[in-house]
Amino acid sequence: MSDPLDDLTEVLSAQAAELRTLVPLLDAQETALTGADPARVTAVMQEQEPILRRLLRLDTRRRTLATTLATRAGLDPARVSLSALLARSDVSPAALPTLQRELRELLHTVDVRSRRNAFLLHRAVAYIDGLVRVMMGATGEPAPVYAATGQPAARRAEPRLLDRSA
Repeated sequence: MSDPLDDLTEVLSAQAAELRTLVPLLDAQETALTGADPARVTAVMQEQEPILRRLLRLDTRRRTLATTLATRAGLDPARVSLSALLARSDVSPAALPTLQRELRELLHTVDVRSRRNAFLLHRAVAYIDGLVRVMMGATGEPAPVYAATGQPAARRAEPRLLDRSA
């Protein structure tokens, strides 16, 4: 039977490898979004999909191992951390502290890039929505106004003097 701490080290190493692969894809996604290249955005997202699926499987395994190790160490499985596990463990793989630091950095990097890409994607969808509304023209609603950030800005309510639905 293998040691759960060694198994956890293996899972965390695999997660770090997947995250290292994901970071350049997030950068490519940003480039495609800012370059208004929908074909490239789609291609990059398709490249990301299997990585994200593997990360989800690895995270399920990580949670299972963390619960097992927390129970053995007398820690609350719902609030266990790698630091707490390392502090309670008599013997731990030497790679774990380094791996812990790398994962923190990678997760922060992925978080920042994902948030930026989500903003860019949201902004692109808002622009398209605005263009469709302008092209449709029959809605009776004024075209959206955008702030300098690219986000839709709130319009002041204007009194309607003409009932277009009549």
